[in-house]
Amino acid sequence: MKNTMSSNTLKSVSSTDKATLRELAKRVAEIAAAPEQTRKANLWKEHNDLKSGAPLILVFPEGSWREIMPDGALLCSDERCRGIELNLRRRIYYQENLRDDNVIDGEYRVPFRLEYTGWGLEPKRVHPDGAPLGADHFVPVLESRDDLEKLCIPSPHHDIIGLERRLDLLEGGQARDL
Repeated sequence: MKNTMSSNTLKSVSSTDKATLRELAKRVAEIAAAPEQTRKANLWKEHNDLKSGAPLILVFPEGSWREIMPDGALLCSDERCRGIELNLRRRIYYQENLRDDNVIDGEYRVPFRLEYTGWGLEPKRVHPDGAPLGADHFVPVLESRDDLEKLCIPSPHHDIIGLERRLDLLEGGQARDL
């Protein structure tokens, strides 16, 4: 599909953000090129072929990332660049601090985004004391027989424009300058 976005439709990335991303990408590339990453990749291949003897360890900080790397720790000002920065910093953190068997590669993947029309009724989550994190519970979606009529099969929609914007940032005029 032809990219219909022009780099003029997106505000330019500051030289400070470019320098930050360049430095982080350089560090990730160094980590990815290390023999240790090839060794770990080979261990996973053996493991998946049911040939490995030693257990492999993966650490997923999940909700702890907010504490490990709070928003205030990010240097980029452009929101799009902050997402890339967070991705790169997490990879570096894995290598320098977690030291698990996660393979750090040198690729940056731009995921496509699917949006759904929904089921006709939205789940309701209740957080204790209004806190956005921690334990919560779901309120039943179906409250009466009439709610059954509101249900529908969700329809997926590929967010092409969002994907093109992310690609334009990385492959368009912006990425060549990074």
